[in-house]
Amino acid sequence: PPAGPPPPRAIREAQALLAELGYEPGPADGLWGRRTGAAYAAFLRDAGLPAADALTPEALRAMRAVAAGEPPPREPALPAAPPPMARDALHETVQAGDIDGLAEAIAAGADANARDGNGWTALMHAANEGYTLLVPPLLEAGADLDLRAADGATALFIAAAHGYLEIVELLMTAGADISLGGPRGRTAADAARAHWGDAGDGAARSPALRALLDGKTLEESLFDEARSLDTAEAWTRYIASYPEGRRTAEALRSRDAAVRRELVRAGWYFVAGEIFRDCPHCPEMVVVPAGSFTMGSPSSEKGRFDDEGPQHRVTISNPFVVGVHVVTRGEFSRFIASTGRNMGNSCYTWEGSEWKDRSGRGWRSPGFSQMDSHPVVCVNWTDARAYAGWLSRETGKSYRLLSEAEWEYVARAGTTTRYHWGDDVGRNRANCSDCGSSWDGGMTAPVGSFGENAFGLHDVHGNVWEWVEDCWHDNYSGAPTDGRAWLGDNGGNCSRRVLRGGSWYYNPRSLRSANRNRNDTGIRSINFGFRVARTFAP
Repeated sequence: PPAGPPPPRAIREAQALLAELGYEPGPADGLWGRRTGAAYAAFLRDAGLPAADALTPEALRAMRAVAAGEPPPREPALPAAPPPMARDALHETVQAGDIDGLAEAIAAGADANARDGNGWTALMHAANEGYTLLVPPLLEAGADLDLRAADGATALFIAAAHGYLEIVELLMTAGADISLGGPRGRTAADAARAHWGDAGDGAARSPALRALLDGKTLEESLFDEARSLDTAEAWTRYIASYPEGRRTAEALRSRDAAVRRELVRAGWYFVAGEIFRDCPHCPEMVVVPAGSFTMGSPSSEKGRFDDEGPQHRVTISNPFVVGVHVVTRGEFSRFIASTGRNMGNSCYTWEGSEWKDRSGRGWRSPGFSQMDSHPVVCVNWTDARAYAGWLSRETGKSYRLLSEAEWEYVARAGTTTRYHWGDDVGRNRANCSDCGSSWDGGMTAPVGSFGENAFGLHDVHGNVWEWVEDCWHDNYSGAPTDGRAWLGDNGGNCSRRVLRGGSWYYNPRSLRSANRNRNDTGIRSINFGFRVARTFAP
C-alpha cells in the first residue's frame, strides 16, 4: 500500500533546499502548495530526474547532494506502484498538506464534514498531520468541531494526542466540546495529559492548554483566571476574547473596579473632575471611564441634521485621558517656541460682510483680543496633530486627537439630551452667538468660564470647534462601534476632517452634542481649535 504523504518535516527540508538552490518554493511551512510544486518540478527537470507530482525520498536525497555540490544520485528504477484508490478531492488535498488544493475544493463546493472510507473528516486529517494552516479554512467552510471517528476520537482529541499545541488552541478557541469521550473512554484532556503531563509543559503551556488540562472551556478558564488575578489586564484579556460572552457584562464591571483600585494605588483617583498635568506646561487632563453610549441624534431631536444618523451603540472598552479644556493660546505658544513650526500668515475671518482667508491674521492675531487663557484659534488639523506629537515626545505619553466617537462620548458624559445640561441652551452656559454670555458672538471666552460636565470637561459646547481624528463621512452607515477613529473606509473623505462642538460665532443649534462639521485639513479659521487625548497609562 502507499506509504502516505511525506511528513511536514520532509516538506520543510525540501522547501529550504529548493530555496537554497534558487528555485523560490515559498516559505518553509511544510505545506505542499503550487509554488513548492512548481519549484520541485523545475529541480527535477534540471537534475535530469523523472518528473513527479509528490516529494519522494529519492528526490530529497538528490536535493541534498546538489546543495552539497555533488551530482544527484541515480536511483535504480522501481516497479510502478499500483494506482491509488480513488479519494475525494477534499481529503486528498488535506492529507497532502495542499493549501491551494484545499481552497479549490472548498470553492468547488466540497462538504467539509464528509467522511472518508475510514470515517474520518478532513478536519481530523488536518489535526492528525499537524497542518495548522489548514484548520482555519476548514472551520470557515463549516467543519464540525465535534464529529467523532468510529473510535470516538474528535479532531481535538487527535491534536492533543499528537501534541499539536497550535491546533489545540484553534479548536479550543472555536469552542470544541472537551467533554466528549474518545478511544477507550478517554477525553481530549486525558490525551493532553498523556503528552504534556498534568501540569503542562512550562513554556508551551498556553491558556487553551491550561483550560483543557483543567477540564474547562477556554471562556470559563479565562474568566476564572481573571477572577483569580482580579487585575484590569486579566479582565481586559477576557473581554477582548469574548466581547459578547456569557459573563462579559460581569467582566466589564469587574474590570472597571480593578482599574479604580489600580488608580488609587498609583496615587490617581478615578473620579470625573480630578485633574493632573504630565508636565508643567502640559494641558490639564482627566481620566474618563470606559462605557457605552448611543451616538447620533434621534429623528425627533430639534435642530437635527441628516448626517447625525443612523444612531448606533458605541462601546469604549478602556478608560482614556482627555483634556479638561481645549488647548489654550499659552500652551500652544510653548509648542511654537520649542518647534519653530511655521503657522503661515493668514486665517479665515469674518470681516465686513464675508468670510475670507486674510493675510496678517493668525493664532497670535485673530482679529479680537485674547489672553493666554483663551483657546488657541487659527489652527488647522495638521497643526493640531503636530502639537499632539510634540506633547508625546515631551512626556513619553501617547498624545493624540480624540476620535469623533470619543468626542461625543465625553461631551455627553452619560446624557442623551441636546446639551450635557439638558435640551434647552439656557443662558450663560456656553459661548455662542445667542447663548446669553458676555462674549456672545464677539470673541472667544477664557477656557473654564462655564461649568463642567459629569466627566469634568469644560467648553464641549461652544467657544471653538474642535478638530478630531476622523475623516468625513456623510452619515454613520458602517461607522465603527468600538470608539476608534473612522478613517478612509466606506467612502470617507480624508482630505476633510471632522470638527465638533460649535463655536463662539455659531448659533445654539450647532452646539448640540450630536452636531457635526467638517473642513479641509489645511484650513485655519478663527473658529477652529482642538482638544487632546491620550492613552490611559497611570
